[in-house]
Amino acid sequence: MRTDAWMEALPRVLPLLVSLGKVKFSGQMHMDTMHRVRTGVQGVLAQLTSITLDGVFFSSLAELASFFGCVPRLKRLAMNVVTVGRGDGDDGSHQGGLCKELETLKVGTGNLRPRWMRFLFGRDGAISLESLRELVFPVTSEVDSWMPGVHELLGRAPRLESAMLPDWRGSHQNLDHITPVPDIGHLRSLTVFIPLAYTDRYEVRRALVSNHTKANKADTAISALDWTRRMLDTGTRLEEVVLIVRANSMVGDEGVKETWGHLLRQNVVVRVEGECSEAARACLGRVLVEPTEGRGRFYDL
Repeated sequence: MRTDAWMEALPRVLPLLVSLGKVKFSGQMHMDTMHRVRTGVQGVLAQLTSITLDGVFFSSLAELASFFGCVPRLKRLAMNVVTVGRGDGDDGSHQGGLCKELETLKVGTGNLRPRWMRFLFGRDGAISLESLRELVFPVTSEVDSWMPGVHELLGRAPRLESAMLPDWRGSHQNLDHITPVPDIGHLRSLTVFIPLAYTDRYEVRRALVSNHTKANKADTAISALDWTRRMLDTGTRLEEVVLIVRANSMVGDEGVKETWGHLLRQNVVVRVEGECSEAARACLGRVLVEPTEGRGRFYDL
């Protein structure tokens, strides 16, 4: 909704939706720390258990924290395109431990800004992850070290059972500095997309290499596969593992094939986007290979 319409309509519309317990917000949020919610609907917000924020603007981190302070019963949260302005005196200080009942968190790649991401989900983030059971979050490379890495989120979520890492962020052609390998020892289910080619990643900046650097396809694939193998080695309780790859990124190099052999194990299913060739299947050995649909559905609540 546009700004004026949001302020006028929200107090009337939300009471009609609370029986569903689920709302998708899009537009500019009018909130502040002194009056909490200017539209006077904080009592209604407190009843919501499922929220999607997509195409939303907050004027400051304080307003962002104020919003989540109004939804203590929140259990499911999806975020995609979220923009946060810089308010006067907005130093990022906040009260932590918000949304203690949150069980499902899904963060898309629509507009990931390090400032609000770390404010919400970093080591001392405003939102509590102590009750989190399901996580959908992109893997970040070292160039995004100021972003909260998936290893940080898993460390803050002791009850987490299922994690999906369906996208990667990173520099243009570099996989040498992937985020630290997360400890997934408490997970029972893991789905991860493996970027066998540098073009498989959601590109946000060209930071570590020049535009003229040529990426070696085999080295890129081996780097991503080895990172995934080291992560799976910590998953002592895993019952289900799904690896997603793109068919047109499969490399028939002997070194890549050997790395696949170290990675694959009995409980692994490989899902391929696109037509899987015989050469690609040869790299995957005897593991179960299935076609897959688009990854966008993973982000829906």
